[in-house]
Amino acid sequence: MIYDSIDHAERYYHLHPGIPAAVEWLRKCPKDIAPGRYDICGDLVYCWVIDRHTRTLEPCTPEMLEAKGDEYNPEDGSTLDAHTKVLDFHYVLDGKEAFVFQPLTDEDVSGEYNAVHDIVPWLNRCGNVVKCNEGDIFIFWPNEGHKSDVDFGEKSQVKKVVCKLNIDKRYCD
Repeated sequence: MIYDSIDHAERYYHLHPGIPAAVEWLRKCPKDIAPGRYDICGDLVYCWVIDRHTRTLEPCTPEMLEAKGDEYNPEDGSTLDAHTKVLDFHYVLDGKEAFVFQPLTDEDVSGEYNAVHDIVPWLNRCGNVVKCNEGDIFIFWPNEGHKSDVDFGEKSQVKKVVCKLNIDKRYCD
């Protein structure tokens, strides 16, 4: 996982051939852009603009973990998402939110792989919480569990862009 500012994004250009195109697009992205999907570079890089309220993270206690078992509910904050085919490159366009992230093991899988959305649900085992503000970026590698749109203690509006960078492709079409 990488956490930084869009101002320093060039540091990461060498990590994936789609990062320069994504960063160039993000830097030109107006705050009033409509939510939805935007293709940047074929199926190598595409983005989702998201505008929504943050959600309260369910307290992570041993009792909660035991009670949840393998139940997967992506909206209640008790599970993390991970991907197998894409890097997630998050950029906070306006507002603030927090992320939960943690290294994952096969024992943490809490549901079936969703091939349509390339999501593997993982049980939240009291991961790390990082607060982020406008201009911050996060890069999550495949199989790094994460949960976004978490509030700072009170719900707030956040507008962000989540770029998906295909790890199986090497060049733009």
